[in-house]
Amino acid sequence: MAHASLEIISKNVDEIAEFRLIGGEPLMNRGWDKIVTGISDKYPERENIIYTNGTIAPKDDKLEPLKGKKVNFIISEYGHLSRNLYKLHEQLKKHNLNYVSTKADHRVDCSNIRHHKRTTSQLKEVFKQCCVKYLYTLLDGKLY
Repeated sequence: MAHASLEIISKNVDEIAEFRLIGGEPLMNRGWDKIVTGISDKYPERENIIYTNGTIAPKDDKLEPLKGKKVNFIISEYGHLSRNLYKLHEQLKKHNLNYVSTKADHRVDCSNIRHHKRTTSQLKEVFKQCCVKYLYTLLDGKLY
């Protein structure tokens, strides 16, 4: 589904500079590696960025196919919550994959999925302050 949706989007926009795999924790998705590999194979000139929190260190079979592709990991370190941080670093080094790992100074709670019963003026203010208001998200075949 995701690859078909990306094909439609790519035919209807001037450029997609990069693809981001985000979550929660995107490495919890059993097929994350197939999504990234599929995108990398179809669009080899574009960057793929995987945002993770160091709770999961993928096994060799998930990382090996990413070698030589434009895949980068951005790791947010949350202290004891990032329980597999060291192992993740070692795995990424082993497979010669690019990554940046930084301590998370603060966590932004972007809300939750529920009806907030906000007025029109409150909704406009929330949107003005939104840190991702200029990004598009593809989720379950829908573009947001």
